[in-house]
Amino acid sequence: MTAGTNPATDPGDFRIITSGLRASDIPRPSKRRVPTVRQLRSSNFTVRAEDGITRGLEEARPYQNEILETAKTRNIIAVMDTGTGKTLPAALLTKYYVTLEQDAIRNGGKKRIALFLVPTVPLVWQQKDYLKYQISQEIAPVCGNILGSDKMAEWKKIIEKNGVVCATGQVIVEALNHSCLTMEQVTSTPAVLPMFECILTLYKICLIVFDEAHHAIGDHPYSILMREHYWATDKELRPRIMGLTASPVASDDQAMVAIDNLEKILDCQAYTVSLSAEASVRYSARAKPVRIDYQSQRSEDPEILNSIAQFVGKVSGLNLERAITDSRYILRQLGPWACARTVMRSLDDMQKKLDRNMLNFAQGYAQDYNTQAESERQRRSMFQTISELRPPEAPEKKDISTKVHKLFYILMRYRDDPSFSGIVFVQRRETAARLKDVIANYAPLQAFIRPACLMGAKNGAPDSLEATMRLTEQNTILREFRQHDTNLLVATKVAEEGLDIPSCKLVVRFDMEKESMNLVNFIQCRGRARHVDSKFFVMCEQDNWAHSQHLRLLKAKEADVRAKIDNIDRKFEMTTSLGTDLPEDDGIVRAEPNNYVVEATRARVSLTSAIPLLHHFCSILEVDEYTSTRPQYALIMGFSSDEDERYKASVTLSNILPLDIRFTVGQPMRTSALAYRSAALEAIKRLHQRKFLDNFLRPVHDTTYCHMSTSKLEDADVSRLHSDLLALKSKKKKGRFQIALPEILLKPWMPDQSDTVTVHLNVIDIASASQAQATNTLGFLTVAQLPLNHFDFLLWPNLTKAQIYMQSSSEAISLTLEQYRQSRIYSHKVLAPMLKAKLFPEGEDYAYIMVPLRIKPGAGALKLDTLSAAELIDWAAVDACVNFDKRENRSRLYRPEVADEVLLDFKQYNRKFFALELCPDVGPFDPVPFGDSKYKCAADYSTVKNKALIRKDQPVIKAKLVTRKFNMLAYHNIAGSESVDALRDAEVFLIPQYCEPYPIKKNIIQTAVIFPSILYYTEMACRAAELREKLDLPVTLPKLIEALAAPSAVLQFSYERLETLGDAFLKVAITLHLYALHPHRHEGVMTMMSHRLQSNWALYERGVIKNIFGYMVSSKLARSEWRPMISVKGWSEDEVPVDDDLLEANQNDQTKKKELPSAISAIHGLSTKQIADSVESIIGACLECNGVKGAAQALHNIYHDAFMIDWKDYTLAMKDLVRPTGPMRPDKRIAVAEVEKIIGYKFKDPWLLAEALTHPSSHDMTVQNYQRLEFLGDAILGLHAVRFFYFKYPELPPGRLVDLKDAAVNNAFLACISANLGLHYHIDRFSGPMDEAIADYCNELYAEAEEHKKNAVEREAKIEAVKNGFFEKVGERNRLQRELETESQYWVAIETPKAVSDVFEAITGAIFVDNDFDEDSVWQFLRRNWLPWVTEYVQPHIVGRHPFRELALHLRNEVRCDAWRVPVRQDEDGHLYYANLIMHAEVVMARPGMSRKAARRLVAEAVMDALEGEPDLLRKKCDCLGGRGEVEKGADEEEDTVVLEKDHATMHA
Repeated sequence: MTAGTNPATDPGDFRIITSGLRASDIPRPSKRRVPTVRQLRSSNFTVRAEDGITRGLEEARPYQNEILETAKTRNIIAVMDTGTGKTLPAALLTKYYVTLEQDAIRNGGKKRIALFLVPTVPLVWQQKDYLKYQISQEIAPVCGNILGSDKMAEWKKIIEKNGVVCATGQVIVEALNHSCLTMEQVTSTPAVLPMFECILTLYKICLIVFDEAHHAIGDHPYSILMREHYWATDKELRPRIMGLTASPVASDDQAMVAIDNLEKILDCQAYTVSLSAEASVRYSARAKPVRIDYQSQRSEDPEILNSIAQFVGKVSGLNLERAITDSRYILRQLGPWACARTVMRSLDDMQKKLDRNMLNFAQGYAQDYNTQAESERQRRSMFQTISELRPPEAPEKKDISTKVHKLFYILMRYRDDPSFSGIVFVQRRETAARLKDVIANYAPLQAFIRPACLMGAKNGAPDSLEATMRLTEQNTILREFRQHDTNLLVATKVAEEGLDIPSCKLVVRFDMEKESMNLVNFIQCRGRARHVDSKFFVMCEQDNWAHSQHLRLLKAKEADVRAKIDNIDRKFEMTTSLGTDLPEDDGIVRAEPNNYVVEATRARVSLTSAIPLLHHFCSILEVDEYTSTRPQYALIMGFSSDEDERYKASVTLSNILPLDIRFTVGQPMRTSALAYRSAALEAIKRLHQRKFLDNFLRPVHDTTYCHMSTSKLEDADVSRLHSDLLALKSKKKKGRFQIALPEILLKPWMPDQSDTVTVHLNVIDIASASQAQATNTLGFLTVAQLPLNHFDFLLWPNLTKAQIYMQSSSEAISLTLEQYRQSRIYSHKVLAPMLKAKLFPEGEDYAYIMVPLRIKPGAGALKLDTLSAAELIDWAAVDACVNFDKRENRSRLYRPEVADEVLLDFKQYNRKFFALELCPDVGPFDPVPFGDSKYKCAADYSTVKNKALIRKDQPVIKAKLVTRKFNMLAYHNIAGSESVDALRDAEVFLIPQYCEPYPIKKNIIQTAVIFPSILYYTEMACRAAELREKLDLPVTLPKLIEALAAPSAVLQFSYERLETLGDAFLKVAITLHLYALHPHRHEGVMTMMSHRLQSNWALYERGVIKNIFGYMVSSKLARSEWRPMISVKGWSEDEVPVDDDLLEANQNDQTKKKELPSAISAIHGLSTKQIADSVESIIGACLECNGVKGAAQALHNIYHDAFMIDWKDYTLAMKDLVRPTGPMRPDKRIAVAEVEKIIGYKFKDPWLLAEALTHPSSHDMTVQNYQRLEFLGDAILGLHAVRFFYFKYPELPPGRLVDLKDAAVNNAFLACISANLGLHYHIDRFSGPMDEAIADYCNELYAEAEEHKKNAVEREAKIEAVKNGFFEKVGERNRLQRELETESQYWVAIETPKAVSDVFEAITGAIFVDNDFDEDSVWQFLRRNWLPWVTEYVQPHIVGRHPFRELALHLRNEVRCDAWRVPVRQDEDGHLYYANLIMHAEVVMARPGMSRKAARRLVAEAVMDALEGEPDLLRKKCDCLGGRGEVEKGADEEEDTVVLEKDHATMHA
């Protein structure tokens, strides 16, 4: 007896034996290592030796070797006491089988794996860490929260990389049910599955180890695995089985019955070993249970509980009754102090929950403001009262129960033992947490007790009033306990079995109620007291007969179990199998022939797994808040017979599923519980047969049913596409693609047998009011006829619009070789002043040859085929150019007629100048008015270094540089460069001494400056024509060119508007395709399928397969990057006569001539989205040119031939669809007739309208709900909205088109129209909350409409100001427009029940179907019921720019920042979304919203409002190059500056 003990109060005659260690002898690590969740999920994470587990390769004890050798020969259940090391034989057996498998694989066998199964998640990592010291192969820890969404792919990776899988039983059962794993050791190759299935080789299992095998009863995953999978496998194909348990009895049944049942379920023989006396003491010491009595105590409710009771029913949203019940339980067990702590913790958690509710209330969740306000007042009063009654930090003796005092008395006996460690087992989590608080804060124990709380994680959503613990916290506490940082665990049953907890000197069972501790709990708790000096105390209430009787029974049953185990015949051979000699009440086992197995994959569902699988399927169905997807079960038959009782049950699924599978009846069963399971099983069968479940019995989410594949592509194309896809998966999603050079321009210049060159003449006529008229019209020759006859387009020379008219001769023109030679020289002379000399060398076979024509400008259409070459081409002008003598014409430099010349100044880098006039009275050193002030005279402008060489007696020539405004394809290209080129294009003065006349006259060059743009446009047109022919597109050439022009090309047009149009059509076409071909798919699945088919990635794939990227125009026309294309060489250079001057120039060139490619750049960079947008814009162009059929043909040719060109053909796909034909319910028939009058349309099939009026909450079993029609109507409505605004506002940028479209089809706008029509009265629904929501909505809508009428005059004034007013700042106009939009669209701020807007879209879809998918019939309906509202309320001056787009444009154009983003996340409760504007990793603004779009809109509005008060707010946050200002261009840089960028519709949030 330890000194200081009181014999009178000693509960029993026992001694506390200490080890004699001093406190300083206990090892304490200096630093803890807390593993993260990511580490725990990683298969490479291990616990280090310094963390308290120091393991090497263990040496097996003799009895462990005996167990191992026996397990190699047959299936066994190793029954061994806690601490005897039963895990080591299992690890060695696993190693043995892994070694055998490695040898088999080396000999050509197939891979098989070993499974080590555990009952709980914490044991997964514990046993994995233990096994890795024994097994060299990789070990994969697997539990539910480890696997991703694609479990099939995850399992494939796991099996490929690992030889052993350590997992929970439930994970393996699910994997087997879905055919990720199979039980067979030898199996044949599975049949080939459809392409949309995940094809995997069947994996094999060679060994299964069941840790804590006594759980294998009833519906435990261990039992299900054996019953449904192991016993269903051929005997010779079954894996080896080994079970591990300290007690084979899982309940209070008779020991031998329990052992026998466990042996039959696991197909094993229970096996144990006899330990010597020394081994028993060393490895299996069991402390005898000692009873500790405590006196019962009845305490009055403390004041804090009485205070809470006063507020019950007064504070909404708080479960105060639950808090009071839990606190009273703690009061009886632990005393008033712990009770008060429980109250405070519960209220703190509830306060956090209320804070979130109040935020939701602010966003419009609450219905009654007065009620909420009163509840909030009561809540504050309650917390104020409770705060005054907060308990002290440390408990006093009087505040602790007698039961806890008795526990303290036991603990006090260990105050002198520095090596003390103990566990106190309790039943409830809250008891564990509060008891730990009491122990930690009780002063007499603080000197030597370091307590910690250990509890499990509750399954499902944690209750706010119940304590839970995460896996990482559990591991941290166990590690600290092993390291002796803590020495007392207050634990729930999570510490009873499995966890690696060191032997303890003290184990106390705090709760003794029968429901708190059964035989297994008793044995497991006692197993923790295996130290030589351990004590095991059981706390019983004094004079409580039930406690005493229960303890006696537990001791007796434990002795019986021990005796039966010791007498197990270890040589008994198993001859029984499951299904014989089973307990009579095992109804599930007897009913197992009802299993459903998918033959293709061997996936299966049984009576046990049917209900969970059905509930999971229903839980992912997308419905609104008024519709329940929970299956409804009903017992429809029950009767008795002499032999047995039979029951039948039915299950009714949600209304969003097809009618014929919503109601299912199960098979007759013995019990009602089995009948419900049978009904669920039959429902699963039907769902699979109708393909709502795939062949692995997984819910079908986004499988594409168009059966599109790349099977028709060549292997090289598939490989290229795959590599391109991988390349574009980078962060920037940019790729480099080959430009498709038009074949018609690559044809070689080939002489025929008569030494003539056959060409085609292209005549260009330029009509411009300001364009200087040339005496000769220019044309150009090409090898082949261009597909551009009678083709016109616009250019913008000198800021004026010029109409370009092109004719291409169909009949060939023959040129002699001399004419061909001369025309090449002439062409080069004409284009050289505008092109860079390095990019445009002489002597190349360019695709175009410029020639002068004997046609007057403005001659219009000509009959080119009736004219000869001599009549059309001005060969005299060509000859004059070729034979031009510079020396003979130098005298012209000193005569007034020099004003008609082009001059070449070889002291100005051979630049060409237009001569304006001769200044005979001005010398080179006389002052002249230069445009650039740094030049004072002509000599200053000249680059001659030795000014003395300049003759002073010569005049100067006033001139102007031949324009370098190269790009005339768009107005803004010229306008934007005016300020940049002002000095460069100013008038200059040249010295005739250093000039020479140019062979081409001034008027010709003035006309030719536009030809680079003409030739560039010609190349674009030829590429577009080639694509049009290749894809058979019904579109005009100008529209196709527009559809291929990216905004980065900076043309006067781009594909953005057409992309908006094509996107709307694509949505309709895909929606219609899915609706018609998959009549049994609900809206949720079709939405995901549609998103996948319409995604940028899918469109990008089609663009790559069809090579559309090669025909796109992505870069602007620039002097530094363009020259005429070079055709393929048709002959060698020595066959072509060369001008002597050209030959001499080439001989004088010291550099070796290099062969130039056909185009300067054959590669351009494109993003995934640019290619996808181009596909949509092509479809949009076909829609504009040839209507719906034209766009449908483009979709058919580009995307897939599964899409119908004539939409009426989709009716053939629906002809076999069974539709209701019987009599309609009277109330629904009346509703249909009323709605037909309202909308002004008489349905051919009234059942379509009946379906459009049926909400998913309706219980009508005769008709489908409206979701599919609403899905279709939303798409067709969107198309008509986009088409209407597209043609009504042809100059509106695409972003504004999207703004108008969104305003015209959003839920709030459609709900307002629907409510005004009165459609909401006729919605067939079964939901009280929906009725209330619709009534509140209509009341608010009416009040807002009345207010809208009162403010009409003020609103009209604002409209006039927005239309015609002048604003100093753009932000002022945007702010006013937002105010006007809010006032005009009064319905936006009202909380809208989605069903009110859905019914309008559903009726739209029903009309579309009723007219065999004729879109014109839908437009007639919309003209009557939708268009008047749009005309009045949806106009550009009313609908403002989307705030998010406004913010994006400000950041791009004003701040010039690229490092910004607006991520959106959902809060923990899933009620709100939070959007953050982040610039350079710094949060600038954050706002919550009810949806992702709403949150992004609100944060954008907040930022734009803040910018009005602080314009430099965002610029201060940015340190990008653009934010600091533009970098000045080099003096010699002559590129055009892009000053106008398009408004991107894709920025719309």
